[in-house]
Amino acid sequence: MSPRIRRLSFADTIRKRSVEISTIFFFTAFVGSVFVLLYHKLTRRKPVFNSKPDKVILHFKTLGSPELSPFRLKLETYLKLCQIPYELSHIRQLSSKGKLPWIEHNGVVVEDTQFCIDYLNNSFNVDLNEKLSPYERSLSRAFQVMIEENTTWCLLLSRWKYERKPKFFQALKVNVVFTYLITKSLMRKSSGHGIGLHTWEEIKSIAKKDLTALSDFLGEKKYLFGNFMTLADCSAFGLLVQICYNHTDSYLHQLVNDSFPNLKDYCDRIRNEYYPDMVLLS
Repeated sequence: MSPRIRRLSFADTIRKRSVEISTIFFFTAFVGSVFVLLYHKLTRRKPVFNSKPDKVILHFKTLGSPELSPFRLKLETYLKLCQIPYELSHIRQLSSKGKLPWIEHNGVVVEDTQFCIDYLNNSFNVDLNEKLSPYERSLSRAFQVMIEENTTWCLLLSRWKYERKPKFFQALKVNVVFTYLITKSLMRKSSGHGIGLHTWEEIKSIAKKDLTALSDFLGEKKYLFGNFMTLADCSAFGLLVQICYNHTDSYLHQLVNDSFPNLKDYCDRIRNEYYPDMVLLS
């Protein structure tokens, strides 16, 4: 007598499929976690001193051409304005805080662009804001924080989440795995910041208000505070380069072109004066 074949009930089939899906999900999550851990282990190492006497070494990671980091441009523009001797170092190694860019100077490592600038102000006895009144210094600080802690996040979310333009990702010159890791890291950080929890329409509203404030304050002046550049100009230029040249066919690019031509002229003016050979994406 042949053995009886037990047919799985519908409920048994659902349970079996659920177990299979759960297994696949946890395996994928495990592999993704391993990739993330390996990425951080390989890139976040203790910096190795590479300083040359009295010369600042500006370490950054180039992801392709053109320059796609607003913070590297902020720091390099500051170095140019203060006439501090420096050398660019293309490096894969993040700082101990997991950030880029970072600097070395006479055996001292400094991380985070603002801490780099504070250190260099003291070391070279310079201050781009020295001509500003206490009131203007307060305004400069407020605009700098708005740009770096708010508007730049709008750019990053547009670039990496909501408006993933093929031209930008072609310029990155990195593989799919690395692009995936950067995207996951940025999304996690933006959610922790809070701004990453907003919808795209809400992000666009925030960006428009920020750029309106920047445009209104600039008006017809050459720079934000008159005929000389300050630290806030370095931050604004780093952001606007990305919007005006390296994030074309995007909402932010169109917004600046249509509604804030003075910001585009301002960005062109600084680029022509300090970066005549800058490679642009547009």
